[in-house]
Amino acid sequence: MNPSTSFENYDFSRTDSINIVWRNLPQQYPQHWHAYYEIVLTLEGEIDYQIGEKNYCLLPGDLLFAWPGEIHSVLDAGRGSYLIVQIADEFFPQSAEKARLLERLSSFHYYPAHNGGELPEMIAKGVLTLRDLFASQDPLRALRMRVIVYRILLSLYDSLGEDELSEEKMRNPHAMEAISKACAYITANCDQELTLDAVAAYAGLSRYHFSRSFKECMHVSFVTYLSEKRIARAVSLLSDPDVTITQAAFRSGFASIASFNRTFRKLKNCTPTQYRKLYISEYEYYTTKK
Repeated sequence: MNPSTSFENYDFSRTDSINIVWRNLPQQYPQHWHAYYEIVLTLEGEIDYQIGEKNYCLLPGDLLFAWPGEIHSVLDAGRGSYLIVQIADEFFPQSAEKARLLERLSSFHYYPAHNGGELPEMIAKGVLTLRDLFASQDPLRALRMRVIVYRILLSLYDSLGEDELSEEKMRNPHAMEAISKACAYITANCDQELTLDAVAAYAGLSRYHFSRSFKECMHVSFVTYLSEKRIARAVSLLSDPDVTITQAAFRSGFASIASFNRTFRKLKNCTPTQYRKLYISEYEYYTTKK
């Protein structure tokens, strides 16, 4: 398959966890979601995109980031052209650092070129270099692409308030280290029965100190964070057509279907059944366009 003509549901095992798409992209694409990351760069003209309930009018050089499980769509690309970088979750090794990096970036979506400064231009150049490397026969292609992706994400991370995080870390480095350790543990074990007391003990903090420090560092409660990670795990499972919704609920750590449905609707604004249909319809839409 020509790498520049593939789009959704890509088999990343053939491309070192990264796929680049820049030709034959649709002018419109219905609401859908997937379990990988996307970076969109506008090349020419205007592109109307939607993530969740928010619309974005992208101009040349503008960047848009869609995170795993987010419902998004291409509203109108008839006036321009664009490029998409798709990154499988397996690209990132599981660690406390990954949890901290993606936690901060997950609420960030739009970076307009007119913001000024060197960062938008650097990211755009990085994305174009990824495209060139993807189509090349460079024996070190995978390594070079990995370096560029990390440079882009770390630069974004730093631009979103790393100074504030550093000050907080300097005030209480032990608590920050403990919470970072706890977050990685929660992400890896959210399908298990986790209690605040057990995770606090794992982090080496008292229940009270852990609860207070967790809220200060992560800006959400332990219970909310655990629910978010369980729903993220469920989203990954729902992308597998062989996994039923009931199986996804229990395999992501929920004790009942009722609690799973309630939490899912709260975080995704739709039922698991409705949500899964967006993935299935997206796959069917793509395959019929081949």
